[in-house]
Amino acid sequence: MKSDFIFTRSRLGLDVKVWLVMLFVVVLCMGLLSYRVISNNRNKPCVATEAIINGLKHRPERIYNINELLLFKASTSPHNDIVWDFGDNTARKEGFTASHVFKKAGIFNVTILVNGKCDDVAMVTVIKPIDVVRDSVGNITDYIVGPEQGRVLESVTFTTPLKASTYEWTIENRDDIKVRTDKEATYSFKNSDVYTVILTLDGNPAKKYRKSFVIMEVPGASNAGDEVIKPKKLIKDEYPVIVPEDKPEVTAPPPVVAPPVTGKTEPEPEAKKFRRINDDLLKIMLEELIKGNKSPADFNAYLCNGEGTQVIENDKVSTFATLCANIKGKKVELKSVKQGRLNDCINSLTVTYKKKGKVLGIF
Repeated sequence: MKSDFIFTRSRLGLDVKVWLVMLFVVVLCMGLLSYRVISNNRNKPCVATEAIINGLKHRPERIYNINELLLFKASTSPHNDIVWDFGDNTARKEGFTASHVFKKAGIFNVTILVNGKCDDVAMVTVIKPIDVVRDSVGNITDYIVGPEQGRVLESVTFTTPLKASTYEWTIENRDDIKVRTDKEATYSFKNSDVYTVILTLDGNPAKKYRKSFVIMEVPGASNAGDEVIKPKKLIKDEYPVIVPEDKPEVTAPPPVVAPPVTGKTEPEPEAKKFRRINDDLLKIMLEELIKGNKSPADFNAYLCNGEGTQVIENDKVSTFATLCANIKGKKVELKSVKQGRLNDCINSLTVTYKKKGKVLGIF
């Protein structure tokens, strides 16, 4: 007796129709997954972003050299889809960060496309590296020659070994200080702070150089302004002669005798006056303390409680006296110094430093 078969043909033990149904289900699932991915990308919002180049937010006035490795980073979340177009006909790059080297000089518009919807353009200027300047012996010299630090009310002078038709010296973010136009520039300041002098040659932004320096505070320095203005020499004839008027003689009343004081009255003590200092200058003073050039008493003019001022020292609570004992004359390197202020004085300090270890027991 012949038996009836439901399945007419089989492959690997399964009927061809079963294989076709399974294939259809796989294709359908892949289609649904693709649609979900595409729809998710379409639903991502437009996110504003900025370019961060070599760890600094991009500014159009910054200039880079040919063959300089630049690390680009988006200021937005790394979970967004980001595409970089460097504007020099090279291949686009994808990702939250991207590195790039420009092979020729010029001005390039670097475009950041976020989620395929919104973009931002950063204008990047690339120039040929300027040849180093050497002295008569052949040593490389600085573009701006001048002191690293000075004191208030004292002159600091800067010059350059570079040759140019015009020189323009300015102090960064200080429009109130007049521009110098000679090869040498001299300044004097009344406020302690960190300043940056900028030299521009031939009016060319590509020939712009910077040098930072510190002005230290000294006792008796005035805070009236920044640049010292020398007073005009007085001439005797400029002042009118004042003739006193004749006034009737007035008889002074008899003095009033105060009653005797039985107890001794002590005069009220004057409130201690403190001086202000920023974190950068305070760090420099602590570095001088480490070298032995300063003592803890030199900080009393800034600290509310003197050597008893609270200090967070490498995440441990201590006092300024303990901090001085731990770092003075020791091989340590300051990492950061931050102050907490109470009115005009420092009532707390947060100091981070690391000890310089020995190398193979030799040093």
